Amino acid sequence: EEKSIELKSRDRQFKMNLKIPGLIENTILLRGGWETGLANRMASFIKVGSTFLDIGANIGYHTLFMPSAGVTFSASPGVSLT
Repeated sequence: EEKSIELKSRDRQFKMNLKIPGLIENTILLRGGWETGLANRMASFIKVGSTFLDIGANIGYHTLFMPSAGVTFSASPGVSLT
């Protein structure tokens, strides 16, 4: 099941499409965020012209949470189990 949700960061609102069930996805639905203390702390360092690299972005929550003043890049390697 996929669920669309509106979330709020420090300076704006953003939308995420969550695939349910999932640990991170369910936590975001129940609490309105994921690691919000960490996300707010990281966002406090982003200034106009900053670059934020979200390596291991998973579902991209921190990428979307970051303030719009900076440039954000995210990457999460694909997993192949053979």
